[in-house]
Amino acid sequence: MMALDLTKFKIPLFASFSTAAGFVLGRREWSQEMVMPMIGVFLLGSGACGLNQFQERERDRLMERTKGRPIPSGRLEAISALKISGMLTLLGLSLLTFSAGFGGLGFGLFGLVWYNGVYFYLKKRTAFAAVVGSLTGGVPPLLGWMSAGRSFSDWAIWPIILFFCLWQIPHFWSLLLEWGRDYERAGWPSIHRRFAMDQLRRLIIVWVFATATVALIAPLFGAVQSCGTLMGLFISGALWVGGVYRFLANPPGRGRGWSTPITRIHSLYCLAVMCFLSFDSFLS
Repeated sequence: MMALDLTKFKIPLFASFSTAAGFVLGRREWSQEMVMPMIGVFLLGSGACGLNQFQERERDRLMERTKGRPIPSGRLEAISALKISGMLTLLGLSLLTFSAGFGGLGFGLFGLVWYNGVYFYLKKRTAFAAVVGSLTGGVPPLLGWMSAGRSFSDWAIWPIILFFCLWQIPHFWSLLLEWGRDYERAGWPSIHRRFAMDQLRRLIIVWVFATATVALIAPLFGAVQSCGTLMGLFISGALWVGGVYRFLANPPGRGRGWSTPITRIHSLYCLAVMCFLSFDSFLS
């Protein structure tokens, strides 16, 4: 259980699913070959998340949301967390090199450096660091695409990459609706200092609409070829936008965990998109 908490299990798991979607879109079929890049991304993502907890351990102790994590709670020594994270990272990079060649290694390293280097640096200095950090969301589907034998220069995959980048922003900002002040107490720049609560809600809705729209342009580039997939993307996107709008227009009380329903809505939509993309070849 402690290892799962250190690696933020759900984040690398979602990343591995998007890797599978990228692979199936590239190969136009399911194959056992997709398992290796999925595991590679899962291990690399787990290592990166563990390293992030090591980097943020001092501030995590100051936040109600994060003080129960393994390092700040004292359940795991910081040096042990670093060793575990390093081992997971190396294993993940090794598998990605084997499945996608040096291109896979290069983009895997890019995601690691961007998340634990660039994003971590900017997070201490600007409330908009998540916009820059969201680039890491596009790496897993690209790695799946490359593992299927396709090139990163193929424009067909780029709307998919853009979708997974954009989706992270409203998800993170929705968390800040509840935990923004907690971030401020820990010394992180908070978007609450730039926008009032109503402005932030409207910004989230606009970003959600833009993200759902990007998912619908994928057929124009050729990665998505099924009318059934397009219809599924349209319906799920409409439900997502409507659900987010309804929640933000009439938010529940301010008790602890009140933002959980909206983050679940975001996650369910992303999962639905990954399923439609993964089954596109069967719906053609």
